[in-house]
Amino acid sequence: ALAYGSRYSQIEGGAGSDTFYASSYSTTIDGKGGSNKLYLMGSAKDWIIDQAKGTAVNATTKAVISYKNIQSFAFYSASSSLMHA
Repeated sequence: ALAYGSRYSQIEGGAGSDTFYASSYSTTIDGKGGSNKLYLMGSAKDWIIDQAKGTAVNATTKAVISYKNIQSFAFYSASSSLMHA
């Protein structure tokens, strides 16, 4: 698990299903195996997701999340508590 506000330039998942939470900092995420989900901070209108390029660009900060082996996306609010079951 990574703490909120952590800044890592590269993150890799494992063979199982992984969940990643990205904020407004540029990073590279490789989900590796399993069925992986990437949560982006904010809402869908805050991000430009280009699945062909494997990038999600924050429309305000211009942060670039480069990704591969991610099967689904969701969004979260940094001001809300995150509950992960």
